[in-house]
Amino acid sequence: METLIETQSVEVVKTGTLEKTGEEYSLVLLSAQHIPQIIALQDIAFADLTEQEKTFLLRKDSEFFKKHFTEGNAVLGIVHDGKLISQSVIVNPTAENPKTGIPDMELTKILDKVTVLQCVIVDPAYRGNRLMSVMVDEWLQLSHEKGRTQVLCEVALENSYSWSVFLKNGLHIERISVDPVDNAEVYTLHGELPALSKVFNKSAKKVISCPQKDIAQQKELLAKGYRAAKFDPANGNLEFRPAPKKAPCPKNG
Repeated sequence: METLIETQSVEVVKTGTLEKTGEEYSLVLLSAQHIPQIIALQDIAFADLTEQEKTFLLRKDSEFFKKHFTEGNAVLGIVHDGKLISQSVIVNPTAENPKTGIPDMELTKILDKVTVLQCVIVDPAYRGNRLMSVMVDEWLQLSHEKGRTQVLCEVALENSYSWSVFLKNGLHIERISVDPVDNAEVYTLHGELPALSKVFNKSAKKVISCPQKDIAQQKELLAKGYRAAKFDPANGNLEFRPAPKKAPCPKNG
């Protein structure tokens, strides 16, 4: 399958330039007619992953995307030189369609405020252009505009590039759990718009550093009410801070 896309067939949200070449790209909203290109890019990305990295990406089929669009959800894409080079899936649950892809979260009372970003993919040929950050930024902007103030995502513990991008954008690590689909341990990250990481400012002096590889200590800190809000790649430590007393996120499970 091909990733070729005609720009006139998509809704262009904004344009930008690739950091490596300075060439222009378009950030777009894809639709059901682009499912073949979405699947094709997914295949390209998956083929380039190592066996360990393949647990980072849960592949979706055409039926998933047909249902996804029918339920009013969205897919962000980045198009360069007529090709789809990056994409991410946005799930905005409703009472009629409550599934978020994140199990065991008590979301029933706030479904209309929740948004989840899934399946962030960048064509391997375009890595190093900060395209994931571009899509995360736009997801947060769109969510704020639509009143989806509770932003969530789930990332494999080993996928440090992805979860560090979410931390930089102001989300925090809310819990560690096991994904029931592939049994991989994952971080659930959460943020509340528009404040995001600012909710931790009052607890800035109460910082506990924990090695990212020390999962046991992280679980202990999370159980005590701490949340990881920052990552220092120089020493490999996550910075944990007390969660706000009126934290809006569902209970840690």
